[in-house]
Amino acid sequence: MNAPSRWTYFFAGLSVALAAFCVVQWRREAALRADLAEVGGQVAVSEKKAFDAAKLADTYASEIRTLETRVTEL
Repeated sequence: MNAPSRWTYFFAGLSVALAAFCVVQWRREAALRADLAEVGGQVAVSEKKAFDAAKLADTYASEIRTLETRVTEL
């Protein structure tokens, strides 16, 4: 019976190392995707708050203009 050559062991070890590397990368990718989803949600909330603040500022500006025209009428 032929004994396996050292190349067989080399490639088997290389395959195991590659599999371990892939598992590590998949875990890192999952963590990054979770962080991205969390940050994406925070960005959406911040954008909504900014939109609401701009809308409120426009409302205040129109009220101030209305009051200024009333003052000039008096």
